[in-house]
Amino acid sequence: MATEGAAARTSWRALRLVAAAMSLGRVLSSLLIFSIVFLPSTRFLNAMDALLLASPFFFLSAAGFAVNDVLDYRIDALNKPYRAIARGAISRQGAAVVVVVASCAGLVLAGLAWSLSSFSWLYLVYFVLAMVYNVAVRRSAILKTTIASAICASPVLFVELVLDKPPTLVGVTVGAAVVYIMGREIRMDVLDLEGDRAGGNRTVALSRGPRAADQLSRLLLYVALAVLLAVVLSTQSPAVALPICLLIVSLQGACEYLWGSLDRRRRRRSILLQWAVMLMGVGAAVLG
Repeated sequence: MATEGAAARTSWRALRLVAAAMSLGRVLSSLLIFSIVFLPSTRFLNAMDALLLASPFFFLSAAGFAVNDVLDYRIDALNKPYRAIARGAISRQGAAVVVVVASCAGLVLAGLAWSLSSFSWLYLVYFVLAMVYNVAVRRSAILKTTIASAICASPVLFVELVLDKPPTLVGVTVGAAVVYIMGREIRMDVLDLEGDRAGGNRTVALSRGPRAADQLSRLLLYVALAVLLAVVLSTQSPAVALPICLLIVSLQGACEYLWGSLDRRRRRRSILLQWAVMLMGVGAAVLG
């Protein structure tokens, strides 16, 4: 019985560690980034090739998220106490192991995918940007927001280049994705104002004030969304485009409703839901 109890406790600890590692790597966010490449690719490639092309982005995203948590654990204790390190679910040393494992997995898979696309160099760009972001966040508000936007737009650029989309469509879609993520990042900075101030981060919300930052984020989000909707309407048939556009507008409306609340948890959900808005808008534009 004692042996069985010890085995059960060991298994429970292992499960908790796996759950902490998944939380550290933001599995849902990493899966959304993975989906930006995988879902459009399945229309033109076999499932295994699409999986191989998308998988590096999943693991490299997880590594970038984990590095951010390792460096920002003090800020997260104020802004996001539910994060794995902040709540004590995993140590910083354990998190560093997750970073190394996820980085190695992503780079190995990127090497395997190299033969499938001449644009595989974007994996390395994505990885470097994800690492540089964690330094830029303390240097410059504009640099931090720009790099975050470039990171999120890289998978969009990759899949459109792989699928040989027209250059104009690539430029417009990637540009809209960059602008939308800029708006999302600035909005997130408004929510994380106090923690960023305590941690020495430089953000638009701190330099310009939360009200001005909120207005700027709203402008960027709406402009980007209008461009993506225009692309969807111009590249899809009306029977397909209209329901998709209605869904995208509804999701953004839900984001605005949650953001308008004074409840911090609802505002956080609004920011998370914006991932779905971007995925839907970019995915529909890419598939056009």
